[in-house]
Amino acid sequence: MTSSSSTLLIPIDFSEPSEVALARGLELAERLGATVELIYVAPKMTPLFPRYAPNRQAVQRLAKEETDQARAALKKLRERSELIVKTRVLRGTPHEEITGYAEKIGAELIVIGTTGHSLAGTVVIGSTTERVLRHTSVAVVVVPALVKPPSRRSRTARKA
Repeated sequence: MTSSSSTLLIPIDFSEPSEVALARGLELAERLGATVELIYVAPKMTPLFPRYAPNRQAVQRLAKEETDQARAALKKLRERSELIVKTRVLRGTPHEEITGYAEKIGAELIVIGTTGHSLAGTVVIGSTTERVLRHTSVAVVVVPALVKPPSRRSRTARKA
């Protein structure tokens, strides 16, 4: 990887495993001299009764609220690290959006966790990660859910 143009893409769903992947991805970006693009993929929302205007408007309102909340959360994460140069909220099927966006920006690496959660609160055991692995031509680093991010103290001790 060249330090002048290397970009790591880190998809996050705000679950603990994706936060662990973010911490590891930022550590890797720092070591490689790369920048990070951080994305959240919101699932498509479709009205139960598409021709019923109030239902369609309610779904649009909920989608906007979710997007606004995700943008605010991504902004907070961006403020924690100067390595994060861009954040984006995408809407669609997670693996399709992740792989498509990685190719669009010319990412050299995708750093992704193994386990996340759906909006319904159910555990999604690697399904998005597995699909990203199958559908991308970009290199992927998979961070196991059980890996704990290094503490600030241990990082400081290594630098000394």
